[in-house]
Parts: sequence; C-alpha cells; structure tokens
Amino acid sequence: MFDCIVKVDNSLIRIVLPHKCGSSTFGDLIQNDYFDVELIAIHDQHTKCDNIYVYGRTPYKKTISSFFQHKLMSLGGDKYQKEYRDIPLENKIDEFRKFISETKQVWDKYGLMYDADNSNFQDYYDHISPSTIDVFSAVWNLGLPYDKSKISKYLDSLSDKITYLKLEDVRENFPLKNNWKHSKDRFSLFRDFEDYLNKYELMRQETHHERYEHHTYYNSTNILRNAPYYVFYDKPTLDIVNEMFEMDFRFYDYEKCDNLTDIKEFTYE
Repeated sequence: MFDCIVKVDNSLIRIVLPHKCGSSTFGDLIQNDYFDVELIAIHDQHTKCDNIYVYGRTPYKKTISSFFQHKLMSLGGDKYQKEYRDIPLENKIDEFRKFISETKQVWDKYGLMYDADNSNFQDYYDHISPSTIDVFSAVWNLGLPYDKSKISKYLDSLSDKITYLKLEDVRENFPLKNNWKHSKDRFSLFRDFEDYLNKYELMRQETHHERYEHHTYYNSTNILRNAPYYVFYDKPTLDIVNEMFEMDFRFYDYEKCDNLTDIKEFTYE
C-alpha cells in the first residue's frame, strides 16, 4: 500500500494506492521525483488535504494478483519461483480456487480486517483484503471514531471528501498525469506519463532482469501466473468473489459479473 500527500500548485492532494492497485508502480514514480510536485508526506493520517483520491482495482483481477503475491512470498528464491511458473496451469487454477474458498471462510468467521490475535490466518488478509479496507485504514480518523464493524457506514460519511478511482482508467484519471517532470535531455527515458504507460505495457514479463534502459519493468505476480486472468474462474469462485468484495463493487462502482461466460470482459482481456 502507498499513501502520500503531494503539493500541486497551492493545493494538498492525498493519493491512496491500496495493495495490488499500483502501489509499487506509481509509488515509485512519485518517490523518485518523476512528477513536478512536492512530496509532503508518506502515510500521514493527520494532515488535512484539499482532495483525497483513492484507487481500487476490479476484484476479479485483484484477487488473482493477491494470490500470486502470496505464492511469491512463500516460494523464496528465484529457483523456486521459476519451478512454480512452469507447473501445469490446472494446478495453479485449483490452488487459486481453494485459496479463495478458504479466505471467505476465514473472513466469515473473523471479519474483513486482520487482527493480530489471529496471526495464524494472516495469509488470508495480506494483499487480498478489499481496497476499501485499505482506504478505511488510511482515513479512519478524519471524522468518526474508529469502529471496524461500521466500515461501510464510515466511508459513506466521507463520500464528499473522497474520490474513488479505478486503476483500469489510470491513463485518464491519475491526479498527477499532467504534472510529469519534463526534461530537455533528448536521452530522457519518458516524454510524459502517457509515454511511461505505453512502455510499461510493452514490457516483457519473463524475468526480473527485463528492463527498459535503467528502469525496471517487472511484475512478479504476472510471471508466476503466466496465463490470462479469466481462466482461473469457475461459477462458484465467481460467486464467492462477488460476495467477498461487495464494498469494492459499490464504492468504486464496478459492475458485477453474474455469468461465467462474460468473465473475460470483466477482466479486461
């Protein structure tokens, strides 16, 4: 998760990028001075801002990316990651579906937010928690007392202070897209934000050694997945995800997929 405050002209803007919602990619750009803005603070819950922008990602992709992030962290070194990448796709699909089913059982019993008292179940919360949970954790002290049993009600109360944005529309909606730090150096890596995204999308996702000039384009979870998102779903898994991420569908205005034959459209593939 990446949560920052930047100064743009005379305004303070807060940008919250939850887990598996571009937090590393865009957080690195902001911290490495690619935008012509002043970075005021990181993970500061107390400074009042003029605008708060929070990102989300379609649950149909976030869940899969989160699962492979979990696998990446559990596998250890490059050797084991390469071995896992090459296992049959059917095995990965079965693991994902089992993981989603188990995660729902844990959430139903212990709630949507991780509790350190239940540390044995941390794998079912790390990265995969709904984006709205990360947003709640970031902004809960803006007006009402902390109460994790009333997350939806709390976020509703802040509807006039928070702008919910979809990661899939980042080309058009990123708050700093017009503040790219332009360079007169003809060897500059990127002309603007659009140029950066174009080159990011063209990256080869085969190894962490793949680079564009000196800039690393590496999506470790894509490397392990090594298959389209939609193939991981069957109808029971689809129904579970629809139920687990109810708040994300509502606050980010994502449409639910109710028919498995349409899932490819909902994973943007």
